[in-house]
Amino acid sequence: MSTEVRGGTEARGISRARNGPGATGDRARRSEQRRRTVFRRTLAATIIALVVVAIGAGAVGLLQGPQLARVDIDVPSTVSDSGARLILYADRPVREISADDVTVEPAVPITVQTEGTSILVRFDAVLEYDTDYSVTVTDVRSPGSTPLSTFDYAFTTGEPPLYVLQRDDAGDDHIVRTDIAGSDPEPVFTAPRIQQFELIGDEIVVATITDDDHSELLRVPVGGGDPTEIPLPGDGRLEQLQSSARQFLVGFLYSQDAGTATSIESGLYVVQLKAGNEPQRVEATGADETNVTQWSFVPSTTSVLLRTFDDELVAADVVTPGDPLILGNALQIQGFVAGEQTAIIERVDAIVLVDLLTGDESPFPVPSDVVGTPGELASLSATGYARIYSDYDLESGALTQSVVLVANGVSRELYRVNDGSSSVLQVCASPNGQFVAVVEAQDQAELGSDLYPILPMPRGTSTLIIDRASAEVRSSVDGFDLPWCARPPTD
Repeated sequence: MSTEVRGGTEARGISRARNGPGATGDRARRSEQRRRTVFRRTLAATIIALVVVAIGAGAVGLLQGPQLARVDIDVPSTVSDSGARLILYADRPVREISADDVTVEPAVPITVQTEGTSILVRFDAVLEYDTDYSVTVTDVRSPGSTPLSTFDYAFTTGEPPLYVLQRDDAGDDHIVRTDIAGSDPEPVFTAPRIQQFELIGDEIVVATITDDDHSELLRVPVGGGDPTEIPLPGDGRLEQLQSSARQFLVGFLYSQDAGTATSIESGLYVVQLKAGNEPQRVEATGADETNVTQWSFVPSTTSVLLRTFDDELVAADVVTPGDPLILGNALQIQGFVAGEQTAIIERVDAIVLVDLLTGDESPFPVPSDVVGTPGELASLSATGYARIYSDYDLESGALTQSVVLVANGVSRELYRVNDGSSSVLQVCASPNGQFVAVVEAQDQAELGSDLYPILPMPRGTSTLIIDRASAEVRSSVDGFDLPWCARPPTD
């Protein structure tokens, strides 16, 4: 009996030994070993899979060329100024791409640069409004690699808004925003007696006339907000307000009233809007005082071209100090060749093209088949322009004016005014040369002038937007001072 008890006790003791702390540790070790084995097998399988993928990707890379990863372009800038850029980024470095490898439809002159993974396509002309463009880059490959790729990218240009000044000598004047079709003019700034304005980025620089007939200069946010005054040198008059929008520069001629403490007569002042509001006088000729009759920013640069009181023609950089370029005498600065640093200058005996980098001159193309006295012109391209011609009939006393397009020595009429009570005041062109703006004063004998003390204008002035190719008048908008026009209508 005691043996049974001991046997039972022994059996229970053995059972307790198997289920005690030692048995639990053995199971934990075996479980940990199994987990480690599974992890090692999983890790090995993952590494093998990654190696297979890498080998496969390498094989694919050897079998196909670079791929287009992303594109960078500011589409609105393509229709406002030449030099807009399209950058295509590849997924790996690429060999040098030439302009011959790039096709743009519709065709546009371009410059191409390659650096690392990027292919830069610069448009050397302003693109047309509301137009579909496609860019194709062929023979794209990595250095030392054989497979070639083709990059394709397409985009559609838009149409920037137009701004015009509408005067009302019986009430407030308005700067309004519209479009080429003249749809829904919307006031963006209102003030008594607005003289001129310039659009620069998201601001409008506005010259107004005070109650004592002096000029005041303001910076006005396009989207609304309080104006900021740009201080002038004193109480005086501002004229020929102009801008270099890409360089954020605005300039003007300034004269003080007679009898003031300091004497300033027709001095050229420039404001760097990104640096502040303080106008600085330009002493382009090196003299203490340079008195300027006419001036203009050289497009897309920080340089100015001016004509002094002595009819001396001078080019100078207003940001980077340097010696001015003296270019002889001039009767009139007629403008600039589109897309080039070449000025159209009227000398005593002829109109010439002047290279502002070298000073070299070349003949200006003048058609022989146009009747009338030539007037203001607007450059449309390197070989074409629009110009006002006036023809006065002595017998009838009738004055006929026309706007003529000239290209490669061949002329065609774009617009004509036969009404003796109306006149063409100005012609200018859109940045891309697609449209021509004609500023016209109607019923002058009946409506007369607004009698503003600075830059008076005929009442009833309107701006016609004409399609250059079809000669279709797309719209007629009340007002003038379109930003397309480089200078005021009466200069």
